[in-house]
Amino acid sequence: MPAVERRDSIPCMRRNPDFDFRHLDAPARVRLALDLWESLDAAEREAAFPLTEAQAAELDRRVAEMDRDGDPGRPWDEVRESIRAEARLRQRGA
Repeated sequence: MPAVERRDSIPCMRRNPDFDFRHLDAPARVRLALDLWESLDAAEREAAFPLTEAQAAELDRRVAEMDRDGDPGRPWDEVRESIRAEARLRQRGA
């Protein structure tokens, strides 16, 4: 995996103020980073960040475990609603 450079060491930011995003607040910079990441297709991501043999083996192990054990759990929407319902009950009792 390539080393991540420090922000102040990225040459384009020093030479071109259009690429200096420090004026953006943290949430906007995070959204920008996510947008950039999501603009890569799977092949580009894999080429830029190839898995090590150990990482590939761990993923294979986890998939095999999931296939063996079956039920992966509950959907997030169901879990979230359960948590919200429990919170509503606690508020009524408080």
